[in-house]
Amino acid sequence: MNKNYKKIPKLLLWPASLASLVYHSVRTRWRIGLLHQRESAIEFCREPRETGAVRQRILVVITHVVTEEEARTAPEAKLHRLVATLDAALVSFAHCELKIVINTFPQRHLTARLPDYLRRRVEIIEQTGCDPMYIEFLVPDLFLKSREDFDWFLFLEDDMTHDCC
Repeated sequence: MNKNYKKIPKLLLWPASLASLVYHSVRTRWRIGLLHQRESAIEFCREPRETGAVRQRILVVITHVVTEEEARTAPEAKLHRLVATLDAALVSFAHCELKIVINTFPQRHLTARLPDYLRRRVEIIEQTGCDPMYIEFLVPDLFLKSREDFDWFLFLEDDMTHDCC
């Protein structure tokens, strides 16, 4: 009788353990599937496509400045946030003529470590003669210079995205 009594917790916990393993396995496969869809969307958006329709012209300016030490050590978290911001802009505005400008400061950015497909799509403007803390105040001047060439203007910071899952 004592042996059977010890088996009851195992018999009760085994289905819960199995259900937990199945849940985590399905969840992992789901996330991998979503990641593959993200990669195909980015692959599709790498080069602008001609459709014949009039496409809205959008200028996206992303301010990206890191410390001098971070520029040398290139922290992965900051690089990941910059890549995520650029990928999001490419996917969100794939139906438009998109020009992405990275507004930065000399020797204080991580753009050299961007993937090739992103380096081909961005223009880097290195501002001088101002404090890096106030570099985003120069963005309206960029918009004013380009007001005849674009229909819409978007200003972003490189640290707006984060990992939520």
